[in-house]
Amino acid sequence: MLIIILNLLTLCINIILAVLIANRFGTLEALKEEYISLKNDFNELLYENTYLSKQYLDELEEKISEGERLLEDLMEQERKIKKESNLGEDNDEETYNPVSVEIARMLKQGKSITEIAEKLNTTKGEVVLRLNLGEKLMEKK
Repeated sequence: MLIIILNLLTLCINIILAVLIANRFGTLEALKEEYISLKNDFNELLYENTYLSKQYLDELEEKISEGERLLEDLMEQERKIKKESNLGEDNDEETYNPVSVEIARMLKQGKSITEIAEKLNTTKGEVVLRLNLGEKLMEKK
């Protein structure tokens, strides 16, 4: 009889252990499914992140190229402006020289070259030279 009780007790313990193992196995199976779902979600997010990063990088490279082109254009315009201003500086000194301005004003008033030369206490040749320089400078502009 003692053997039967021990066998029954062993059987009950085995049944309890089987139920606990089955319960743990069910929990492990649920965790496995959750892991697979999370892994798939992670892979999907990783793919989306890669796609968006590539798209942003392409747009950024395009903007950088556009910025470089604009910068080159601005530098070219700056060179042109500096070149024109350097030409203008040489010419402006003679064009806006007070004596040249005075000669032009008197000429507009109808005074002759001789009268202008006498009035400015200079030679007729200098008056003619300044007038010719002024005309040539105006033609270049």
